[in-house]
Amino acid sequence: VNPARAKDFALVLINQEEESGTALVNVGQLADTFMFAQPPDVKSTTNILLEYLRSRGDREEDAALQTRVLQINLIHNSPRVADAILDSSDYNFSHFDKIKIAMNCENVGLFDRALEFYSDMKDYK
Repeated sequence: VNPARAKDFALVLINQEEESGTALVNVGQLADTFMFAQPPDVKSTTNILLEYLRSRGDREEDAALQTRVLQINLIHNSPRVADAILDSSDYNFSHFDKIKIAMNCENVGLFDRALEFYSDMKDYK
């Protein structure tokens, strides 16, 4: 399977949902498919999730997907991408799991970013 063409097809399915209002594919399962590839396709997965989330705006029901796209990049050696997503006015994510992302930020040395997401003193290391 050609990964670039698979990603393009996934984006077509996502865009069809946007136009028809009916889900043609489960975006979480779609992300799993790309992440279970060997090696995991972080770039395509990120692109798919961001395309889906951008069109929907900042919705509470997308908290798990917001968390996931940030974690994928923080865990798979792309912390600058996660940091850029958080800074981007295109997404304005606010519903992600802040504690999980703060811990992931700490693990990759984004300490200032981690501090933004902790709300309780006992969470600080």
